Amino acid sequence: MTDLLTPKVEGGEAPQKWFRRWCQTTDWHRAVLSALKPLGLSPTQFYLLEVIERLESRTAEGTKQQTLCDITTLDKSTVSYAVRRLAERQLVDRSGDGLDARAWSVRVTTLGMKDLRRARPLVERATSDFMAAFREIE
Repeated sequence: MTDLLTPKVEGGEAPQKWFRRWCQTTDWHRAVLSALKPLGLSPTQFYLLEVIERLESRTAEGTKQQTLCDITTLDKSTVSYAVRRLAERQLVDRSGDGLDARAWSVRVTTLGMKDLRRARPLVERATSDFMAAFREIE
């Protein structure tokens, strides 16, 4: 039987580290997605809440969405979509920049902090459980 983690290549089959890593990353993402499901958060939303909260601790101003793109390396449309969903659920407060109508400043709300505190141990547990499988292999 062919190993599903070994992609077919011309002239036979050869293990591809990049393909295995991609599969592992996808499996980890699914584990985190499953862990966050009871809170109604996606991994991207959780990640953005974490980054916004950490940036807020360093400045009195809200975080610009462009700053989130720069720090997280997520594209503008992904950040915009996720922040809109978080704002709809009142987990972040999104306000316009007085100088640039296209720019938004984002802050985590009290409700957002509550969900973030509940989400952290779920993500940590899912990640720990996922990584335990690798420790067992070694």
